[in-house]
Amino acid sequence: MDEASALVGRRVRPRPQAGVGAQVGRALWGFFFIGGATFNALFTLSQPEVYRAFSQLTFFAWYRDALISVALPNAAAITSVVVLLELTAGLLILSRGAAVRIGLIGTALWVVFLWPSMGWYTAWCPILLVIPLLLLRYDYGRSVVSAALGGLRRQRAGA
Repeated sequence: MDEASALVGRRVRPRPQAGVGAQVGRALWGFFFIGGATFNALFTLSQPEVYRAFSQLTFFAWYRDALISVALPNAAAITSVVVLLELTAGLLILSRGAAVRIGLIGTALWVVFLWPSMGWYTAWCPILLVIPLLLLRYDYGRSVVSAALGGLRRQRAGA
């Protein structure tokens, strides 16, 4: 038993290695965030008025006020940070080891942050929150690219 387990008083069970389903889910989730970064870089960055539209959708006055008074005047800077965060999270999720966990936790927090922002448009957030939480149950010893190439090699060897 290692020191951390002794402190807790129980044996810490390692997480299982991700199977094909978790690898595919992780790849889709990572590319979802890379796609979001791309969309925000190409669309939102050039159209700062989108923050005003988002403010009209929210259910919460404090969030509406924050969007109008903080996000709208600083739209380029905020959108640039969003693009950087989404791109980084997506790339972390596609990598391996602890980086994947950091990316998954970051995207779960991002979904929680977005939830109150756009009213009915973000009604899907509780469903999306489940995705990183499910993916966090596994260890990812290989990157998505490595896992995909390993699968292709096994298919070729079996054929």
